[in-house]
Amino acid sequence: MEPRGLGDRLGGFVAVVDWWWCLFRHWSLMFPVNLVFPVSHKFNGREGASLSELKAHDHRRHARFLGATQNAVDMALGGSTERTGLYFTKLGIGNPSHDYYLEVDTGSNLFWVSCAECGKGCPDRSELIGVKLTPYDRNSSSTSKVVSCGDDFCTSPSVKDISDCKPDEKCNYHLQYVGKDKTSGYFVKDDVQFQKASGNFQTSSTSGSVIFGCGTQQSGVMNDPKGAIAGLIGFDQDNITMLSQLAAARRKGEE
Repeated sequence: MEPRGLGDRLGGFVAVVDWWWCLFRHWSLMFPVNLVFPVSHKFNGREGASLSELKAHDHRRHARFLGATQNAVDMALGGSTERTGLYFTKLGIGNPSHDYYLEVDTGSNLFWVSCAECGKGCPDRSELIGVKLTPYDRNSSSTSKVVSCGDDFCTSPSVKDISDCKPDEKCNYHLQYVGKDKTSGYFVKDDVQFQKASGNFQTSSTSGSVIFGCGTQQSGVMNDPKGAIAGLIGFDQDNITMLSQLAAARRKGEE
């Protein structure tokens, strides 16, 4: 007798599964019940795995992302939870471009940097390792433009909630975060430079024009040298975030 092939074995297996499925369906229709299956994260929280395992998992996830995705923004993160509890990324702004270290916040929408005109209202040094504070000077960038109150960006609901804009004036903002941290200033539009996932585990440098806040006044822990940073970039799902603006510009260019 010839040995049975894989197809034959699978066919028998499928037949058995189908029989059990029909039996289960018949039983469940006669005796309705609610079935609960316990589900937990593969690491079961931070206590379920070592730091090296978490880093390896993140590295594999990042590699899959770069290998299968194109046109996504790729940003390296720095920071530590041991001292300040914040994470930051580096972003090039202006033309010519200068690097700025920005705090990453997934719970807010505004992207802003401390401006040169802020003076004593903004921090001038940081004790974070490797972070150099550089104020943004819009007058030194050939692509910088002030956003007016009549701009569509300024009339969007998210901006109207934090602005007291008046006709023919700069589109300003006043924002208070959880606690006593506050920032205020006005909006400008300029080029930003970043890394873009290009597929096949590669990234490439690219740029885009976005609107962001030019901070002229800060207060709270934002001015504390222990965790001072040049600005903040919000990553929630609002349409005024940097990522949303870049995505909208890309869709418009494809039309």
